[in-house]
Amino acid sequence: MKRILQFALVAATLTYWPLMQASAPELADYPEQYTVKQGDTLWDIASVFLTKPWHWPSIWEVNSQIHNPHLIYPGDQLWLVYKAGKPQLVLTREDVRLSPSMRLSSVVEPIQSLPKVSIETFYDPSQIVSLQQLEASARVLSLSDRRLMNAEADQVMLVGELTTLTEAYGIYRPGNTLIDPKSDELLGIQMDFIANIDHLQIIDTSGIFGATLKDGRREVRIGDRVLLKKGEQPNQLTTAQQSTAVHIGQIISTASRRQFIGQHDSVTINRGTREQIKAGDVLVVSQPVTQVYDPVDQKNYQISGLETGLLMVYKAFEKASYGVIMKAQQPIRVFDNIAVAD
Repeated sequence: MKRILQFALVAATLTYWPLMQASAPELADYPEQYTVKQGDTLWDIASVFLTKPWHWPSIWEVNSQIHNPHLIYPGDQLWLVYKAGKPQLVLTREDVRLSPSMRLSSVVEPIQSLPKVSIETFYDPSQIVSLQQLEASARVLSLSDRRLMNAEADQVMLVGELTTLTEAYGIYRPGNTLIDPKSDELLGIQMDFIANIDHLQIIDTSGIFGATLKDGRREVRIGDRVLLKKGEQPNQLTTAQQSTAVHIGQIISTASRRQFIGQHDSVTINRGTREQIKAGDVLVVSQPVTQVYDPVDQKNYQISGLETGLLMVYKAFEKASYGVIMKAQQPIRVFDNIAVAD
């Protein structure tokens, strides 16, 4: 194995793409056979066989021996073979006969789609809403013992319109106002996650609800907003078939608020479902185009920015989305360009 890229596939529940719809994959300098090791992730394995690991579904072969082909365990063997002239990845698992004797062994867990540390680091439960959604949202009316702030397990009273009592709600606080750096369009209001709520119940038909706080990140305040929770959880991410359109956009903020953005940092981009961006899209990050003046010819030259890394969208809203930097080969900054990877 001469070359293994660091970037790989995104999903534990990987969706199978029909081969006729998938683009031809670019194969890496792959081994004839690969044995899955403890600690491997789908990121690692996909990069063994492909130079563009997000094309994984185009070479995956459903193996009838495996009830769920997306559960891969240490010790499983992967082979790249050709069928009808097309590369196909197949999985084999050795059958083990068990005798009626007692033995102790550790539980073998299936491999993960993402390194555990990256999930804990990047995932942001915040939301992005429009100004109209913010104004129409329910809010915290009062707290236990008439305090100004409440902690976990305390009771709260809410006022407003909640569409259903069976869905999961969270408490959020307005944060940054997101403005498109090119058009100055209002993209939305970032709603910072404060806490989850439980045991939601109607107190009065005039729109008063009672609830219990849980999983709090900060103290809840009177006036905090109540939003229906939505969006992909990290272990539910699936790669989606890439759009043929190239969406040029920018990184407009980062959760870390650092000058330079690194691997596994969470970022916000100025493209969303309106531009057909969806969770699982892989985007190329590059430096902005710059102008350089040549004093000899006395003219300006436009120089395309260098590619700086790869980004994966993990939560898409109407006009903006959250993504995680999965590869950073150069320092990445706010206002770097993003475009759909081919």
